Amino acid sequence: MSQDSNDAKDRLHELGVSIAHGGSDFPDDAHNGKGHLSIQTSGYKEANLDQILPILHDLVETFELEFLGSVSDEHLRHLVGLKNILSLQLNHKPITDAGLRHLAGLTCLRVLELRSLPITSAGIKHLAGLPHLLEAGIKHLAGLPHLLELDLWRTQVDDDALDVLSQFPELKVLKLTDCPVTDRGLEKLASLTKFHTLDLSGTQVKGPGLVVLKEFPELWSLDLGGLPLVDRDVEPIRHLTKLSSLDLNDTRIGDEGAGWLAGLHALSWLHLSGTQIGDDALRHIAKCSGLWTLSLSRTKVTGAGLAHLPENLSALWLTGVNLNESDIAHLGHLKSLRTLTIDEQILNDAILTQLRRMHMARCQTHEEGVAGFARLPSCPLCNDVIASDSPVYYARPFAMDAEFYSLVERPIHWDCYARWERRPQFARLYFQANVAAMEHNQFWGVARCDDRVMLTINPGQYVREIEVLLAETGSAFRISVDDWQDWLDGEWYEGCRHEVEREALAPLIAAWKEELPTPEAVAETAGYRDGEQEEVDRSPAVERISYEFACENLAKRAADKGMACPHCGEFSNDYEYRRVESVSLDGPQSCLFCKACEKEFGPDEV
Repeated sequence: MSQDSNDAKDRLHELGVSIAHGGSDFPDDAHNGKGHLSIQTSGYKEANLDQILPILHDLVETFELEFLGSVSDEHLRHLVGLKNILSLQLNHKPITDAGLRHLAGLTCLRVLELRSLPITSAGIKHLAGLPHLLEAGIKHLAGLPHLLELDLWRTQVDDDALDVLSQFPELKVLKLTDCPVTDRGLEKLASLTKFHTLDLSGTQVKGPGLVVLKEFPELWSLDLGGLPLVDRDVEPIRHLTKLSSLDLNDTRIGDEGAGWLAGLHALSWLHLSGTQIGDDALRHIAKCSGLWTLSLSRTKVTGAGLAHLPENLSALWLTGVNLNESDIAHLGHLKSLRTLTIDEQILNDAILTQLRRMHMARCQTHEEGVAGFARLPSCPLCNDVIASDSPVYYARPFAMDAEFYSLVERPIHWDCYARWERRPQFARLYFQANVAAMEHNQFWGVARCDDRVMLTINPGQYVREIEVLLAETGSAFRISVDDWQDWLDGEWYEGCRHEVEREALAPLIAAWKEELPTPEAVAETAGYRDGEQEEVDRSPAVERISYEFACENLAKRAADKGMACPHCGEFSNDYEYRRVESVSLDGPQSCLFCKACEKEFGPDEV
């Protein structure tokens, strides 16, 4: 790797840019063999793009670029001539037609996302990149010959722009959600036979233009949601035998033309909510044995039809469908069902009993009048249901080998995990992934890191925590800075969830009592002066959210261990946690209320 490229990455880090090293989903011919980066400008503070963007020209790696903060037409001038950029995300930014002219020469670009931008067909033509015009008046798009993905969600791109898009020979993904595209425009896409994803939801397509779908045999994702389609309009879908995801929500299709569903054997996701679908259609859907997700809300299905659902189904939506206990019983054959969503108003003791027999428990939903149920989790090692009071091991999402990734973010019985013959290998890989990620974490300092443990600390005002990650088990402990000494003095033993943790932790505790007996010692070893975190610029929004999390943790600590009120000094564990439901910069903050002095306080006062 060239020194100039390393220097460039260092300068980007200093300017608040996030850089992640790793692979990508792009084909091999897109890469140059010198590595690949994912780059994000800061959304936490105002980024100086006039300083940041010119540095990108010094990178030798291929990279993806996403703007989390603000960016303007004028800033995009710094992108002209970039040789290694493969993906550019400009979603929801104030970029206009004028700004797109700066992208014309990005010949390596494979993915371009322009969601919800005030651009028009004229702006799309800026992407042509050639100085001459065709006789028809539309420029060739040879300037971006390798573009694979184009997202134009909620822009003003219309049928005229599709003349231009038809010249992208390698285009595989096109999203035209809520664009003023009509049936006439779809004819212009017929030459793009490499499509695998097409989103026409919310467009002005009426149906006749969908005959063009026959030209896309590789299509595996199609979204036609919200279009006024009837059965005859969607008949061309029968030719899409590789289709994996199909969204027909809020169309006018019914049972009459549903026979073609039986031929879509590759379907995994099918959305039919708000249609005229009934039980006859479900008999055809029964032949889609690989179906995972099915939405049938606001349809005409009944319990009798539900009995035909494919048994591998994992998620099912049935809101707006009048169900009773016997209807729910027809779902009993769905042994793989993980989530079920129904109307709250139909719940009664009989239905709840039936759902308990299916090992389904009530879960939180964010929609009024809707009841969500989730299957109680099962241990991936023994397949038994995990009781609510069972000790479990849980791995956070980090890059792992494919054979182990299925165990990430899944609860596992601690007894099963401890006895698992592959545990040492899994734990070591998980530990190494966490250590690698910590190298780029500006909020946590490392006090100890060897082949047994990684000990880190975040002494920031609204965090104040120490984390212990064991290499032997791949398990972690989060300890409040204020509890560190109590934890060393014995609380660690009760905090262990299994004997293998105690065996791994015991010799470390003995050493830390001598070497790191106080949180101040941990912070100093991690490089912090006086236990304070190095200053990190964060936006008011991030500070506010951090405050709310800190207040929640303070309430839990006060309830568990008690604390002295900063106003009256009364020691108690009976504080009222006054939590705000909606967090905003200029709105009220959560706080604790002392019943002794009737005053409020927050984490910044303790």
